[in-house]
Amino acid sequence: MPWLILEAKKITRNSSLKTIVHFGLADNFGLLHSGQIKSEIHTLLSIVKTLSPKVIVEIGTAAGGTLFMLSRVLEPKGILISIDLPYGKFGGGYHVWKIPLYKSFATEKQKIYLLRADSHKLMTFNKLKQLLDKQLVDFLFIDGDHSAKGVMKDFKMYSGLVKKGGLIAFHDIVSCGKSSDCKVDVFWNKIKRTYQHQEIIHDESQEWGGIGILKW
Repeated sequence: MPWLILEAKKITRNSSLKTIVHFGLADNFGLLHSGQIKSEIHTLLSIVKTLSPKVIVEIGTAAGGTLFMLSRVLEPKGILISIDLPYGKFGGGYHVWKIPLYKSFATEKQKIYLLRADSHKLMTFNKLKQLLDKQLVDFLFIDGDHSAKGVMKDFKMYSGLVKKGGLIAFHDIVSCGKSSDCKVDVFWNKIKRTYQHQEIIHDESQEWGGIGILKW
């Protein structure tokens, strides 16, 4: 794994988004990857980068690829906090030996905090607030519990920490079918009517993915 840490460090905040996305999506022998669609995450990162974000919160670390990509659009002294439920139903739960790898993504004077906990628990929310130390969040990426109730709870709990003018994004807003437990689309189609929003969908015929963004 040290070789992967070294490879990751070769890709800096000044690298092209194409390079950043390529590395974040590569399988890397199963050690690091992301369940994102290339064009969608590239577009999202380009939008987030315009915010010059100092604070990013990710719900759903999973295989770490998105965490890596977010670290490369975070400001040099920024804070990136990623929450992940061990043994999570929706692909979460990385092994503890990956912690040094994920923390190594911090560049310059960035700080990365990993909360291996249930995002729906008050204890997790309070720990996050403690780490934020009264700072507000520039970008919140909700990609954890994909049930309609689960994503709604994450939104209700954490949206109040986002600054005015910040962004909240949801992954998997495309319908995954009636038999799937993934119901982010159900929540998204209700909530988007209330806010200025944008949808990033690579192909209208796709059966998964899609990113929805709310301007806060």
